[in-house]
Amino acid sequence: MTKDLPTITIDGRTHEGGGQILRLAAGLSAITGKAITITNIRAGRVPTGLRGSHVEAIKCLEVISSSEAQGVELGSESVVFHPACPAPLSSPSSTTFTSSKPTKSKKPTKVKRKFLPRKNCVKSPSTNPETPVVIGRKPVGANGSSTNLQQITITQKTNGASFLIFQAIYPYLLARARHPISVRIIGGTNTRSAPSLDYVEQVLLPNFAQFGLPPVSVNLRKRGWDTGLFDLGEVTVDVQPLPRVVDDSSDNDSDNDAHGETPLRPVFPEIDLNRYGRGRIKSIQITILAPDGPVLRNAVDGPGFNPDVENMPPRSHIHADKVYTAREYLEYQTYLQIRKRLLLLPNDLFVGSSDIDGGANGFAMGIVTMDTCKSERTYHPSHMYVLVVAEMDNGFRIGVDGTGSGTRLGSTRHTHDTAHVRMGIAKELAETCILDFVDEISMARFDLGGRKPCVDQNMRDQMVVFEALSPAPSSRSLSCVGVEDPRYWSSHTRTAKWVCEKILGSEPE
Repeated sequence: MTKDLPTITIDGRTHEGGGQILRLAAGLSAITGKAITITNIRAGRVPTGLRGSHVEAIKCLEVISSSEAQGVELGSESVVFHPACPAPLSSPSSTTFTSSKPTKSKKPTKVKRKFLPRKNCVKSPSTNPETPVVIGRKPVGANGSSTNLQQITITQKTNGASFLIFQAIYPYLLARARHPISVRIIGGTNTRSAPSLDYVEQVLLPNFAQFGLPPVSVNLRKRGWDTGLFDLGEVTVDVQPLPRVVDDSSDNDSDNDAHGETPLRPVFPEIDLNRYGRGRIKSIQITILAPDGPVLRNAVDGPGFNPDVENMPPRSHIHADKVYTAREYLEYQTYLQIRKRLLLLPNDLFVGSSDIDGGANGFAMGIVTMDTCKSERTYHPSHMYVLVVAEMDNGFRIGVDGTGSGTRLGSTRHTHDTAHVRMGIAKELAETCILDFVDEISMARFDLGGRKPCVDQNMRDQMVVFEALSPAPSSRSLSCVGVEDPRYWSSHTRTAKWVCEKILGSEPE
């Protein structure tokens, strides 16, 4: 590993103290070519240190950027990441890569504070089935022909959050890849405290497109949950890189590119969240994932349950002898909670609201529609999930989701999966999710006013890195808040802003 490269030291205890610091810092290091040392990794979590998904994310960045990393192992609390010179992910003629370490070669050639990629990183396909990161060609078409579309395969041994790994490598792929990339991740698609497949597909990626980032498509092969029986999921994400232009700022006129080509730089769209208001809700889309085990029979002498007005079956489901499933009951409870709580919200949150004081809001008047866009069966009582998405009149989407807790099933063998348990999980999930949704779309949290961002709280911290890399003037000063009230920023957003400022602002541009 190169010894004379100046490094930026990042304390992992800062702000939220989780894995976000590691993922974001390593990605920016690979993009900018600035070496980093991260200490006290995940000091704010139990247990501390690297978990499996963090290891795979850093190993993937190490491979695709031809960088070198130390300390990348389970439980490690310190990582050193030495990036190569910012360069394309690969040339069209390159072969398959693996995550195995290359043989030692001579020290990289130093070119005015930049370091060239190691030229011995091209290797034959791995014969080890447990290789965590493999890069190769993706066959397409019936004849099995291949194109410039490359595929990165990341294999986790646990149901670690797949989209947190994607979060780590996505900015690098946008900035440095020269051809479309297909990222195949094996692990968790619906895990607690992490972006779910459905949130990414229905909220994150449409909002990215609204800000001008290239289109991204998601293909689910199998869901992976972090509750219930262990079963790895699999998802593929196809990424289009940013357009590139000749890098006029290059200070080396000859062979500054490791592949002997004219150096190019990515063109990030101008992203400034202060340009966008919050918008008003024009429609609501709901996603329901739950098992089809029975929870309720429409009779007083049902399985120990005496239905009342609040717990009657949903809409057209009222039939005397019908057995209702957990999925139907979860959908009903979600609709019930939305209707009960959104009717009380201020008029100006919805399109079509009456301008007369005391008039009905657009939701109560039926102008704001509400539909189930996806209802999917799962096969374990703890595999319940709700996503509520508000489509805004400014083109953005506000999303809040929740995953059913498996704690109601108990930690002992004496607690069984019963109709009452499934009902309890479904009702608690719907109530919690809709309360969070109402809090997200409501504007009145602080007495002194202020404006929420144009995206939801979970989406807001995802945009920080693109604001920082954007040429927009207001994004250059990360301390500029404009008309966006920073009191609405989560600890993750503040952490992301701190990391970007630490790396991008560490030396003059």
